[in-house]
Amino acid sequence: MPTRSRSRWAQASWWRCRWCEGAPVPAAAGDTAQTILHASAVGLEGRGVLILGASGAGKSSLALELMARGAALVADDRVWLTRRGTAVILTPPAAIAGRIEARGVGLLGAAWRPAELAVAVDLDRPEP
Repeated sequence: MPTRSRSRWAQASWWRCRWCEGAPVPAAAGDTAQTILHASAVGLEGRGVLILGASGAGKSSLALELMARGAALVADDRVWLTRRGTAVILTPPAAIAGRIEARGVGLLGAAWRPAELAVAVDLDRPEP
């Protein structure tokens, strides 16, 4: 299991999210742009890690592993991405804020906080 975790974390170190590189987040009304994704997210010292992948790919499991190593929950299953100036802020939908699913256990409660998107991990993308 540790090898797999390091492998997934390595993906985060080389794959920068397109929103971090200036591509627009789909627009909404007002002066901020916002979209929601099927993803999980954690924060490390205020820097957000967006975890993407198909259902069953291990998004929640990776988020829980990172939380066990000191990361804070941002969101699980759905993540709001909101552009504020040049930053993209990650937050949970209100209905699931502070909840994360542990496979075989159920929903767990955890403190959450928003984070600025720094990197994205795509669990469906093969390593280079």
